[in-house]
Amino acid sequence: MVKAFKIISTLGPASLKGEFVSQCQQCSQLYFRLNGSHLNLSEIEEYVRFVRKQSGEELPQIYLDLQGGKLRIGRLDASVTLKAGETKEFTYAREASNNLIPLPHREVFKHIREGDRIVLQDGSAEVQVLRKSGDRLIAQVLRGGTIRSGAGIYLPDRVLPSGGLSQLQLRQIELAANLRLSHLALSYVRSREEITRLRSLCLRLDYHPKIAVKIEHTEALQKLADISREADE
Repeated sequence: MVKAFKIISTLGPASLKGEFVSQCQQCSQLYFRLNGSHLNLSEIEEYVRFVRKQSGEELPQIYLDLQGGKLRIGRLDASVTLKAGETKEFTYAREASNNLIPLPHREVFKHIREGDRIVLQDGSAEVQVLRKSGDRLIAQVLRGGTIRSGAGIYLPDRVLPSGGLSQLQLRQIELAANLRLSHLALSYVRSREEITRLRSLCLRLDYHPKIAVKIEHTEALQKLADISREADE
């Protein structure tokens, strides 16, 4: 059975060297990913121009990976260590204050219920909601760990409605269109509608990239056939 796959290199500061791109060429590997969650617009443009210049006549395929609907902790004054058994308080805010953990996602406070779990820092810590009151959540730490600003969170017990793209992501799409990047990747996809919306945004810009999706939610597995039909990769 023939299996098709690609090896895609994520570019970072250490990648901006001619010898790195040369090594990729020697391996016939000219697929590169730019992480939209960690690069500003000028950095994205810098990386694209560098890779294209170093690649010579061979045209690299560049994936701009959009953050999509990922939920994240807001800005903390410093990293916070959670200890099993203790209680922590979360609040609807972008930045920390009064030892509260900021959670800048209104949809979480709207849909979460007492007893629901919140997995933090991409799985390294877990809490369970004890009480919910307006813009505050009191939670008990089930599994301890250290969390930092921008830590990813996931609600395994609750299906949230698919969110839209942020203003930053919209500007990233416009830049990708201007640079004519070959691919857009969409992280944390949960439904085919998210892909449809992204493709419609691109069409308005007369931009026709291939759209790759990243499956990182359990609920996406339940809709995998629909998502696969809508996505290119």
